[in-house]
Amino acid sequence: MAKGYRQSTQRKGSVNTSTSGGDDTIIDIAEVKHQAENYYDKHKMLILGVLGGLALVLGGYIAYKYLYIEPQQKEALEQMYQAEMMFEKDSFDLALNNPGRRIFRI
Repeated sequence: MAKGYRQSTQRKGSVNTSTSGGDDTIIDIAEVKHQAENYYDKHKMLILGVLGGLALVLGGYIAYKYLYIEPQQKEALEQMYQAEMMFEKDSFDLALNNPGRRIFRI
């Protein structure tokens, strides 16, 4: 055995359902299911409202990102292209003082 390893006293496959007092706790799955259904029926509008709100926020974010920001980024890249070409050619004066005017025709 490795140092610091303590072998479990519980058998594999068994479930420990005892509490600290030694009482056995048995969970009735049907009762838990019934309680969950009752909770959903009682708070249905709140749950659906929260899920709908989350879907609306997520949809709004995706629309903002792909339908508003992305076209603006493409337009900005197109407008910066001319200045970048001038910087590459070491024409700093034209690149800085000639915004948007075409120097040569493409």
